Amino acid sequence: MRLHLAAGFLALTALLSGCGGDREVEGSPVGSASTTAEPTVDPEADAKAVQSVFDKYRAEAGAQNGAAVPELISPDTIAHYDTVVNLARTAGPDEIAKAGMMDRLMIARMRVETPPDFDSMNGTDLLVYGIDEGMIDADALEGNSIGEVRVDGDRAYAPMLVDGEPAGADWEFVRTDSGWTFDLAAGFPLINEALTQVAADGDMTEDEFIFSVVEMVTGTPVDASVWETPTA
Repeated sequence: MRLHLAAGFLALTALLSGCGGDREVEGSPVGSASTTAEPTVDPEADAKAVQSVFDKYRAEAGAQNGAAVPELISPDTIAHYDTVVNLARTAGPDEIAKAGMMDRLMIARMRVETPPDFDSMNGTDLLVYGIDEGMIDADALEGNSIGEVRVDGDRAYAPMLVDGEPAGADWEFVRTDSGWTFDLAAGFPLINEALTQVAADGDMTEDEFIFSVVEMVTGTPVDASVWETPTA
């Protein structure tokens, strides 16, 4: 359950809310390996900056203040959301099938509940929209924190804590030209693994799980037609 709550905090969607699972992932960090950048001049200052970024993200997301969040998020994460939006607008079943479960959940929901300005939306817009609409589990936000920050060049790692207890993996952060950012994308494989396991525990295929959860959240019946290539 601790890892599920951690994943729910990370995911940009309320689709994870209420989906149980007592699963932990061994090993950390969960994302890409650290870079070989030169050691930072002041690791203590870096660690404080990383903590500040995490705290600001949690506070702004909890307040549904989407406009304040993109500057806290890594470029790789924004690029990932760019890809998800483009898939939601244009892709057919074969292309969507290659995406992870988290992305397919977001695609299905966007196709069922089309966001405003969807035709011109980009990854930053999706991030802002999701936070403004409260699509992050408030309970997960409240219970999540980080442990001791470890800085390695231009990357940093901090243990996920849920209600003060280790969740079994790390959050990741990356230094950019403008400062430290929260690398949400580094944790997406964790979410995909957790969702796959939840579906298996419920004796459902991945698609069956996605359809049932999107229907639960939106109130609209969902089936495989949601993956069909959109028509103009």
